[in-house]
Amino acid sequence: MLSYKLVEFLEAEERKEIMKKVLSIVIAVALCMSVGTITGATAKKNAIKLNKKSITLKIGNKITLTAKNGKKKITGAKWKTSNNKIASVSQKGVVKAKGAGLCTIMASKKGFKAGVCKVTVKNKSAGNNNQDQSTQTPAQVPTQAPSQTPSNLSGSRTNPYPAQNDEIIAFQKYSFYNIKNINISVDSVIKGTEANTIVSSENMFNQVPAAGQEWRIYTFNIKYISCNSDDELAASDIIYNDYFYTQQGSTFRIYDTGTLGNKYAGMGIFDVKLYPGGSSKVVYMILTDISNDSAILRVPISAGNDYKWINLG
Repeated sequence: MLSYKLVEFLEAEERKEIMKKVLSIVIAVALCMSVGTITGATAKKNAIKLNKKSITLKIGNKITLTAKNGKKKITGAKWKTSNNKIASVSQKGVVKAKGAGLCTIMASKKGFKAGVCKVTVKNKSAGNNNQDQSTQTPAQVPTQAPSQTPSNLSGSRTNPYPAQNDEIIAFQKYSFYNIKNINISVDSVIKGTEANTIVSSENMFNQVPAAGQEWRIYTFNIKYISCNSDDELAASDIIYNDYFYTQQGSTFRIYDTGTLGNKYAGMGIFDVKLYPGGSSKVVYMILTDISNDSAILRVPISAGNDYKWINLG
């Protein structure tokens, strides 16, 4: 009888402990949900909003952006530009268009979510200035780009486009990517002693060439012509070690890539990002064998099932 009462008592205590644990879990979940709601509301309340989401300027023109939190003007915000060569911004929010392309202006302040504005800068001959891009109807673009290259240059591996070309390539790496109509050409290639000196001045930790090696500095010009959506194009999507090949079709021997930090700061493949209508120069430095011939660049089209090739000179 005593043992039965003892078992009954222990079972009751066990049920109490289980109920305590369940109750603790319920309270913890409720607190998490409450904190999440408060945090979300606080984040929204402390978000900086600019008076323009996107603007289009001609080179030389200015516009002043203002930062607000609700109806209250934000004071002491720090203004930054993603590309000072395209558009600069003062600490009063005055944006000045400097070169054709696309960049982002950001206003930030401690305790607030940053506000951003996309800036498109066009040449003086282009139309539409200070227009909010969010109200414009995107132009209809072809899914495949027309060829502007002589018929004897097919863009194949054995017959690549020249370094200087005006060919529009319908770039598409994967089937779930929208087609981006682009043009990529090579402005210059620096090799040998001159390149080695420049690479050393860009960053002291860049590798010193061994015997039989040299640095090659490629300056590309990328033009993001159009897309049926406002998709971003990163320079690294097109220019990277894996996309360099020899004329014979094997991968190009690259020992190292250079770090930019002086003359070419901000022009690296991971620095440059474009939107439709934007263009930019991109610098890529590779360490390779002196004996290597010119490389060719492989650009995927048709969801990566085919390629166009460019002779890098």
